[in-house]
Amino acid sequence: MLTGCGPHHPGKFFFGSPEKRADWIVKKIAGELKLDESQKAKLDSIKQDILAQRKKFRPEREQMHAAIKAQLLSEQIDEATLNQLFEKQHGKHSEMKKYFISKFAEFHAILTPAQRQLLLEKLEKFHNHFGKFQHEK
Repeated sequence: MLTGCGPHHPGKFFFGSPEKRADWIVKKIAGELKLDESQKAKLDSIKQDILAQRKKFRPEREQMHAAIKAQLLSEQIDEATLNQLFEKQHGKHSEMKKYFISKFAEFHAILTPAQRQLLLEKLEKFHNHFGKFQHEK
Protein backbone atom coordinates (compact mmCIF):
# COMPACT_ATOMS: atom_id res chain seq x y z
CA MET A 1 0.00 0.00 0.00
CA LEU A 2 1.03 3.65 -0.08
CA THR A 3 3.21 5.18 2.62
CA GLY A 4 3.43 8.53 4.30
CA CYS A 5 3.08 10.45 7.51
CA GLY A 6 1.30 13.50 8.81
CA PRO A 7 -2.27 14.61 9.42
CA HIS A 8 -5.21 14.27 7.06
CA HIS A 9 -6.18 17.36 5.18
CA PRO A 10 -9.57 17.31 3.42
CA GLY A 11 -9.16 16.92 -0.29
CA LYS A 12 -5.59 15.67 -0.02
CA PHE A 13 -4.08 12.24 0.38
CA PHE A 14 -4.61 10.67 3.78
CA PHE A 15 -1.44 9.84 5.66
CA GLY A 16 -1.93 7.56 8.63
CA SER A 17 -1.66 3.96 9.71
CA PRO A 18 -1.62 1.30 6.98
CA GLU A 19 -5.15 0.30 8.00
CA LYS A 20 -6.46 3.87 7.78
CA ARG A 21 -4.72 4.44 4.44
CA ALA A 22 -6.20 1.19 3.11
CA ASP A 23 -9.68 2.23 4.28
CA TRP A 24 -9.26 5.60 2.57
CA ILE A 25 -8.05 4.00 -0.65
CA VAL A 26 -10.90 1.47 -0.72
CA LYS A 27 -13.47 4.20 -0.06
CA LYS A 28 -11.95 6.37 -2.80
CA ILE A 29 -11.89 3.51 -5.33
CA ALA A 30 -15.45 2.47 -4.47
CA GLY A 31 -16.69 6.01 -4.95
CA GLU A 32 -14.72 6.87 -8.07
CA LEU A 33 -15.62 3.62 -9.85
CA LYS A 34 -19.18 3.54 -8.47
CA LEU A 35 -18.81 -0.01 -7.18
CA ASP A 36 -21.97 -1.88 -6.21
CA GLU A 37 -22.35 -3.54 -2.79
CA SER A 38 -21.02 -6.89 -4.02
CA GLN A 39 -17.96 -5.25 -5.54
CA LYS A 40 -17.37 -3.20 -2.38
CA ALA A 41 -17.49 -6.38 -0.28
CA LYS A 42 -14.96 -8.11 -2.55
CA LEU A 43 -12.68 -5.06 -2.55
CA ASP A 44 -12.86 -4.94 1.25
CA SER A 45 -11.94 -8.64 1.36
CA ILE A 46 -8.94 -7.99 -0.88
CA LYS A 47 -7.92 -5.10 1.41
CA GLN A 48 -8.12 -7.35 4.48
CA ASP A 49 -6.03 -10.04 2.74
CA ILE A 50 -3.34 -7.52 1.79
CA LEU A 51 -3.20 -6.06 5.30
CA ALA A 52 -2.88 -9.56 6.79
CA GLN A 53 -0.09 -10.42 4.34
CA ARG A 54 1.69 -7.17 5.19
CA LYS A 55 1.69 -8.07 8.89
CA LYS A 56 3.44 -11.37 8.10
CA PHE A 57 6.44 -9.45 6.79
CA ARG A 58 6.65 -6.97 9.67
CA PRO A 59 8.94 -9.14 11.88
CA GLU A 60 11.36 -9.60 8.97
CA ARG A 61 11.53 -5.85 8.44
CA GLU A 62 12.34 -5.40 12.12
CA GLN A 63 15.00 -8.12 11.88
CA MET A 64 16.55 -6.38 8.87
CA HIS A 65 16.53 -3.05 10.70
CA ALA A 66 18.24 -4.60 13.73
CA ALA A 67 20.88 -6.27 11.54
CA ILE A 68 21.71 -3.02 9.73
CA LYS A 69 21.86 -1.17 13.03
CA ALA A 70 24.26 -3.80 14.41
CA GLN A 71 26.45 -3.45 11.32
CA LEU A 72 26.55 0.32 11.69
CA LEU A 73 27.64 0.01 15.31
CA SER A 74 30.33 -2.57 14.57
CA GLU A 75 33.96 -1.75 13.87
CA GLN A 76 33.75 -3.23 10.37
CA ILE A 77 30.88 -4.02 8.01
CA ASP A 78 30.33 -7.72 7.35
CA GLU A 79 29.51 -7.56 3.65
CA ALA A 80 28.70 -11.27 3.39
CA THR A 81 26.10 -11.01 6.14
CA LEU A 82 24.50 -7.93 4.60
CA ASN A 83 24.49 -9.48 1.14
CA GLN A 84 22.82 -12.58 2.57
CA LEU A 85 20.19 -10.48 4.37
CA PHE A 86 19.44 -8.44 1.28
CA GLU A 87 19.18 -11.57 -0.89
CA LYS A 88 16.65 -12.99 1.56
CA GLN A 89 14.76 -9.69 1.51
CA HIS A 90 14.80 -9.65 -2.30
CA GLY A 91 13.19 -13.10 -2.30
CA LYS A 92 10.45 -11.86 0.02
CA HIS A 93 9.84 -8.84 -2.19
CA SER A 94 9.46 -11.14 -5.20
CA GLU A 95 6.99 -13.23 -3.24
CA MET A 96 5.01 -10.11 -2.30
CA LYS A 97 4.93 -8.89 -5.91
CA LYS A 98 3.38 -12.18 -7.02
CA TYR A 99 0.85 -11.93 -4.21
CA PHE A 100 -0.12 -8.35 -5.13
CA ILE A 101 -0.47 -9.30 -8.78
CA SER A 102 -2.89 -12.08 -7.82
CA LYS A 103 -4.91 -9.60 -5.74
CA PHE A 104 -4.89 -7.11 -8.61
CA ALA A 105 -6.26 -9.88 -10.86
CA GLU A 106 -9.03 -10.52 -8.31
CA PHE A 107 -9.88 -6.82 -8.30
CA HIS A 108 -9.84 -6.64 -12.09
CA ALA A 109 -12.23 -9.60 -12.29
CA ILE A 110 -14.96 -7.78 -10.32
CA LEU A 111 -14.95 -4.69 -12.53
CA THR A 112 -17.22 -4.09 -15.46
CA PRO A 113 -15.63 -3.04 -18.77
CA ALA A 114 -16.84 0.54 -18.14
CA GLN A 115 -15.25 0.55 -14.67
CA ARG A 116 -11.99 -0.76 -16.11
CA GLN A 117 -12.00 2.05 -18.67
CA LEU A 118 -12.70 4.61 -15.96
CA LEU A 119 -9.90 3.18 -13.82
CA LEU A 120 -7.53 3.42 -16.79
CA GLU A 121 -8.50 7.05 -17.34
CA LYS A 122 -7.92 7.84 -13.65
CA LEU A 123 -4.52 6.11 -13.70
CA GLU A 124 -3.52 7.98 -16.86
CA LYS A 125 -4.51 11.29 -15.26
CA PHE A 126 -2.56 10.39 -12.10
CA HIS A 127 0.49 9.37 -14.12
CA ASN A 128 0.37 12.50 -16.25
CA HIS A 129 0.13 14.70 -13.18
CA PHE A 130 2.62 13.00 -10.86
CA GLY A 131 4.86 11.41 -13.48
CA LYS A 132 5.89 14.86 -14.72
CA PHE A 133 7.21 15.77 -11.28
CA GLN A 134 9.36 12.68 -11.10
CA HIS A 135 10.91 13.27 -14.52
CA GLU A 136 11.64 16.92 -13.84
CA LYS A 137 13.88 16.19 -10.84
